[in-house]
Amino acid sequence: MQRSNAVATIAIVFLGSFVGCGGGSSGPTGTISGKLSLNGKVPPLGCQIQFMSNEGSVSADVFTDGSFTIEEAPVASYKVAVSLDSGPGDDMNPEAAMKMVAGEDGNSSNPDAFSGKSLIPAKYTEFETSGVTFDVKKGNNEFTLDMKE
Repeated sequence: MQRSNAVATIAIVFLGSFVGCGGGSSGPTGTISGKLSLNGKVPPLGCQIQFMSNEGSVSADVFTDGSFTIEEAPVASYKVAVSLDSGPGDDMNPEAAMKMVAGEDGNSSNPDAFSGKSLIPAKYTEFETSGVTFDVKKGNNEFTLDMKE
């Protein structure tokens, strides 16, 4: 009985070595480093940049200075879109969120954040309407997008 358990364990470990975790690209990849801005200024807090190709999509959160990095993006031609989180994270208290929006915390802010007004131009929120494309090549790739209203 003990021997059959040992054989089964060895078989599982052996077979497991052939099964990958998935999600990784099997072809060449590149790193996308870039900067997102709105009319030449830092974008609103909570932006995410998204790249979509026939092979799939990759995305990254945009930092407060507008920078972002995506590692291991499959080499492909991408359409680009930008989305915006609905608001500050759940871990932020309301007082800190209001200071952030008012610009009292030293970070980028926008007084329209709670007005219901879109903080990014609508055309950039959809892959089909943004008109922005980018070809990722093997290695390092620089991408800059200044959204215009």
